[in-house]
Amino acid sequence: MKYLIATLLIALSIALPAQAQQKEISFVRYSPAEGEYSLLLPEAPSAETLWGKQGKTLPFIGDPPFFGAIGERATFYQTDRNTGDTFDATITFLKANKDFLKSLDQKKMIAALDSELKGITLDRREEKFTAGSDTLKWATLTGFSISNDNSLVFYALHYLVGLESISVIKMSFAIENKTYQAYYDKISKSIVYSGK
Repeated sequence: MKYLIATLLIALSIALPAQAQQKEISFVRYSPAEGEYSLLLPEAPSAETLWGKQGKTLPFIGDPPFFGAIGERATFYQTDRNTGDTFDATITFLKANKDFLKSLDQKKMIAALDSELKGITLDRREEKFTAGSDTLKWATLTGFSISNDNSLVFYALHYLVGLESISVIKMSFAIENKTYQAYYDKISKSIVYSGK
């Protein structure tokens, strides 16, 4: 009987800190200074300014200006210390001209999201597209893939078109990790158009 009680107390002492840690997470809203879309993240991401093409190829955008700041790329990455599972989110914001925004359709937006997967084949692949007023559009691509260590990884990519910019959100995580599932649910429901 003493052994059973000791085992239960040890199990509870391990489970309670993990549950308490999960409840303590205070999400922060990430919104680029000139961006039109924002979302919640478990902590502030690291971000870098994206500059005009200056001889470089930039993703997602047709013909960016040669000089000046044209956007921002933010990343949030976390590894579960107990399981080695990872959660990876990248948010790319780019200013774009009206003609480029108007030219975007479902086919072009999904093709851009496919290029982000760099050869990863998705099982149970789903595509969604919604068009709003003016240039506002939203394309989503989701599916599952097997990682190099044979774990099941969920991918979700969103291409969000505003009135003066685009935002592309790419997330991937080990689907069996409950904390990371909770992250994804909170983040995906928090994406909003805040306009200018």
